[in-house]
Amino acid sequence: MLNTLIRTGIYFIGALALTVIIESILAKLLFDDKKAVKLTALAQCVTNPIVNAALIITKCYAQGLVIPVLCLFEILTVVAEAAIYAKVLDRKTMSHPALFSILANVLSYALGHVVGSVLL
Repeated sequence: MLNTLIRTGIYFIGALALTVIIESILAKLLFDDKKAVKLTALAQCVTNPIVNAALIITKCYAQGLVIPVLCLFEILTVVAEAAIYAKVLDRKTMSHPALFSILANVLSYALGHVVGSVLL
């Protein structure tokens, strides 16, 4: 039991760290604005643990629903993050927050799979 908790904690921390790094780098490359980079990192600290908790719970209790739950939570994440970016950042900094959110989430999800397959 303790081993499972430790592995789950490491997974959560690793997934969050990787997502924050990838999406913050993307924000830096696209916007070169400190506020946009900080907000991107903060948004990940809110949404990433929720998505990963939902996936872990689903894997434990309803494995057949992992893909639909993943899709649902990724869509909700894109919507939530786009709303955060639109509310906090001006249009000069980020003119298309939904597009950035989609791009950032697709990139971090794909790179997360690559890194996860190498490390796990």
